[in-house]
Amino acid sequence: MIETLDRMGIRPQERRSVILLLLAFLIIGNIAWLMMGPELLQLQTSRDQYREENKAAANLVELRDTLKMEVETLSAESGMVSDGRQAQKLMEDIESKARRSGLNFTRSRGGQGTSRGNQDFEETKRTVSFQSSLVDLVEFLKNVSEGQNMIRVSNMTVQPTVDRQQLKVDLAFVASYPKPADDKSKKGKK
Repeated sequence: MIETLDRMGIRPQERRSVILLLLAFLIIGNIAWLMMGPELLQLQTSRDQYREENKAAANLVELRDTLKMEVETLSAESGMVSDGRQAQKLMEDIESKARRSGLNFTRSRGGQGTSRGNQDFEETKRTVSFQSSLVDLVEFLKNVSEGQNMIRVSNMTVQPTVDRQQLKVDLAFVASYPKPADDKSKKGKK
């Protein structure tokens, strides 16, 4: 240590005071470290937590892109209705399933409108009437529910026919789909 002090240019008379000053810094530093010890450990813990959160945040962009792709895939697989033409196609699908189940519609009428509860969706409705046996009705409803589409039954009335041999059925199907983006922007400007 004396050689180090000599290299620094400290004279022999000053060595004692420099060594005492260094010892004082060492003692004060140790006391400060002991007083800050618990806080220092807490700060290190919180620093580590922030580092983990930053690593997780870096993966959020990849996670968002992955989730967008999954939403698109699920939308396509579920048969989500995205426009009016697709809704009409779904309603035609109901008629083809009825024919496969051996049902003949005696009355079929439909229309388009805005969903009452939500201004962002339009609905395509189809009301059908027919007579069938209980087995054919159940098979038809099962076929409609098994399809990958967004059609729901909004109203159903089932009554026996006059001769009580079959069932007279009135069903109202609804397919909801989002309004085109240009309709939404026009409403926002008004």
